[in-house]
Amino acid sequence: MALVDCNGKVVGEGADAKFLDGCTLQDLGVLIVKIFDYMIDIVFLLAVLGIAVGGLYIIFGGASEGNRIQGKSIIGSSILGLFVAAAAWVIVNTILVGLGAEGFRNPLKVGIF
Repeated sequence: MALVDCNGKVVGEGADAKFLDGCTLQDLGVLIVKIFDYMIDIVFLLAVLGIAVGGLYIIFGGASEGNRIQGKSIIGSSILGLFVAAAAWVIVNTILVGLGAEGFRNPLKVGIF
């Protein structure tokens, strides 16, 4: 599965055939947005995993104050990382929309779901 379909063309026939790459600056914008979308998915999964691990530290920490503090720290760091990644996605998406990139699912125009 290609991240971006550049619609390349083959010009000519036989030994004289040449492939002309159809990628444009707009395709670069679509590629950047799709990479950021994949990264947001990965960061979301890692944040959920971090919250779960932090919760386990708190639950199974027992009488150890150090484990509870570490669990709270893990949960806080996971949530902070999720917000930083979401902010980066919003910034990149806003810049690309401002530059006129099209051809990708823009939740700011079509809704998040």
